[in-house]
Amino acid sequence: MAELSPVTVGAALDAADTLPKGVEGAMDGEKPPMNQLEEFKKAIGPYKERYGHYLTQLKPWRDFIRLSKPEGDIQKRLQVNLTHFQINYAVIFSVQMLAAIVMNPSCLIVMSVLALVWLAFLKKNDDPSWEVSVGGMPLGKTQRWMVLSAITGIVLLCVVGQVFFSAFFFFAMCVLVHGILHPTPELGFGEEVLLFDARALTRMSSPLVAPAVPYGVAPCQMSEFSDLLSMLTKSCGLSASRSDSASVRHRAAVLCVAWAPPTGGRSAPTLASGAADGHVAIWRETRPGSGVWSMVHQMNVPGAVNALAFGAAEPNLVLAVGSGDELGILTLLVRKDILASPVQQAGESWQVKALPAHDGGVADLSWKPVGSPLELATGPAVGRAASSGVGQGASKVRRLVTCGADGRVLVWLGDARGEMWKRERFLDDGPDGVCSAAGLVRSVAWRPNFGLPSSTVAICTEDGLVALWVQDAEGLPWTVQTSWKVQGDARRISWAKAGTFLAVSVQQDGAVLYKESAGGSWLEVASVDETVTSPAPKKSSLEEWE
Repeated sequence: MAELSPVTVGAALDAADTLPKGVEGAMDGEKPPMNQLEEFKKAIGPYKERYGHYLTQLKPWRDFIRLSKPEGDIQKRLQVNLTHFQINYAVIFSVQMLAAIVMNPSCLIVMSVLALVWLAFLKKNDDPSWEVSVGGMPLGKTQRWMVLSAITGIVLLCVVGQVFFSAFFFFAMCVLVHGILHPTPELGFGEEVLLFDARALTRMSSPLVAPAVPYGVAPCQMSEFSDLLSMLTKSCGLSASRSDSASVRHRAAVLCVAWAPPTGGRSAPTLASGAADGHVAIWRETRPGSGVWSMVHQMNVPGAVNALAFGAAEPNLVLAVGSGDELGILTLLVRKDILASPVQQAGESWQVKALPAHDGGVADLSWKPVGSPLELATGPAVGRAASSGVGQGASKVRRLVTCGADGRVLVWLGDARGEMWKRERFLDDGPDGVCSAAGLVRSVAWRPNFGLPSSTVAICTEDGLVALWVQDAEGLPWTVQTSWKVQGDARRISWAKAGTFLAVSVQQDGAVLYKESAGGSWLEVASVDETVTSPAPKKSSLEEWE
């Protein structure tokens, strides 16, 4: 098996060549702003990342200006239009206020002076040597900010208040008239409302794949078997329909969805969805159990979203997205908490890291399940790992496996926070070249193996090959433990929650379920379509394995 030396992807560039002559070394840390424009861009960067996605919800102005005679329920019509065109209304109000201020010289002068005062104040307020006293009492940084805010509010109310209320009253009347006269927006394919049921969310990368199962379900062999059979007998067509409980929107067909793991306590459920147009959205239930979902972040990746999955929630929640563009970009979104401050409310942001992964597109990805790798470890493999330092600090790293159109299976290594990533190695071949000759790898799945030091990755290919790669401990070589073929095109592969069963979807409507025997071989225990069989021996019922 060929093994690549670790190469850090996305690391900082060596800037030694760009330093002045006679100066040695490399640039370290964040590059400071070189001019006022860069300083302004840096200042508005967090706000652009947090609020910039609202502009993507702007509706076409051609649709906005269509008016007609009111028909049907006027109240419902007004309510739908106010929700549908809310970003358009906000843009119009901002432009109207700006025009009103520009046309009023006194308002324009006051706003300009206040803007200059605030720019100077924000820069000076960070100076620790600046001291301000009122009546002999020194004011701290936050107190100075509050005093200037109060003065600004009073000045705006006295000078701009009349202009603001006049503009707002005129704007409210216009919005009311538009909401009544505009026809109710049609929610067609361009803005389909997709019904996401908490127990039937499915990935639609292939006609028959595993559903996104919520976290927190206790593993049980019998329930696993029932859940898998239930999953295998359900079709994955997610119809466009409306729901009062949980409805969300995408402009194109949704190809995959994924649940986020719980973050501890009474955290609200979080869900990610990816569409054929590259749109990725992260949704969260406003209150646990309310059934009302809101979008907390969205972005676009090049090409269709072929796969996405959340990693461990601690210390940072990380979402991996595999896109189907020619570059085969692996995108990692890292959640960051924003602490409350005098200038902003508490919230969250998502940092984006893009890594070139597979030429022709990423087909599938899978996280290594979290666990303590050596707590139940025994045997010679663990002894070799301990003597060489292998596996130490394993809980401080994240691992991810991807496959793509280039036929390769890559293992990625990242730090615990999900901020630094490198390509650890690729799994290129097996005994007698069985994997390299098997065609395109369609799916990968990392086996849940809690408490054990070994790792197992299952793959399936378009030629029907199913192979299991095994690593005894982190740092040791990967080897093909076993492989077999199913009759037909293997579309998707998935493990049961405890790793005791392996399901493979085949062709358009077939699926096969396997279980590991006491001798380590994998035997077929059930299939949805009896015409889909494999060379593995078949048991008639689960009871024979108990």
